[in-house]
Amino acid sequence: MKKTVLMLLAVFVVSVTYGQVEAGKTLLGGTSNFSFTTFSNKMKNDSEELDLGSNSSFEFNPHVGYFVADGVAMGISLPCTIETAKDDDGAKVTSSYFVFAPFIRSYFGSSNVRPFLQIDGGVGSVKNKTNPAYGSGEEETSKVLAWDLIFGLGFFLNEKISMDLSLGYGYLSMEPNENNYQDISLVSSGVAFNVGFAISL
Repeated sequence: MKKTVLMLLAVFVVSVTYGQVEAGKTLLGGTSNFSFTTFSNKMKNDSEELDLGSNSSFEFNPHVGYFVADGVAMGISLPCTIETAKDDDGAKVTSSYFVFAPFIRSYFGSSNVRPFLQIDGGVGSVKNKTNPAYGSGEEETSKVLAWDLIFGLGFFLNEKISMDLSLGYGYLSMEPNENNYQDISLVSSGVAFNVGFAISL
């Protein structure tokens, strides 16, 4: 009797996980970048403290894909960020990032905890808006190139929903347009840990 129950549970687990990532399913999800953060920046030495102002940000990284084969999904990731920085003198800069990034994700194994590997990359833009106290007071745009290599674990909570833990390396470069008031280029790279979710329909 005990062996029969264990066999039935094993069949149930396999059938549930197979249904989650089989060909023809739609993948919807997002990462923990869906967050609000606010920081106050200060610089200190032995004799004084200097207030450098504060910055706040809102980030969201949704994605939608389609399983072209069992365990392999292809789709589009749309990371976007809105960030505001200001100081005590009234200078304020608001930046909004948007990237259009195709991705491919591959799941491995057949249990309710599945490793996955994801590669994404694309192009986008960033808009910087300054107030008259700092810079031109006009909106400026720059071109963005970004890509990510992500390794994660999908914890399938039921037939449709999984919680994703991931560790990834990301790269972003920003080049200003010719008519920008400030000629500032930026290259950023590093490792990030994220918690997200995915839904298979």
